Amino acid sequence: MDELPTKQFWMVYGLGCGEPTKMHSHFDIAKGEASRLARNNPGTTFVVLEAVAACMKRDVDFVTLKNRREDDGIPF
Repeated sequence: MDELPTKQFWMVYGLGCGEPTKMHSHFDIAKGEASRLARNNPGTTFVVLEAVAACMKRDVDFVTLKNRREDDGIPF
């Protein structure tokens, strides 16, 4: 993911399983997915995780604000 999320989301994690990958846009959708997975995987506990914050380290942000002419007579 190259950008920070702009909206809250939920994920389902199976304890002892691989990392979650699907971002659900609503709690009820994630809850339904957790229930479905639990029915299909007896003995595995599935947890609904709620995203509450996000951060990202960025090294360089560069934005072009106007087109640069080849030679505008300014030496810098």
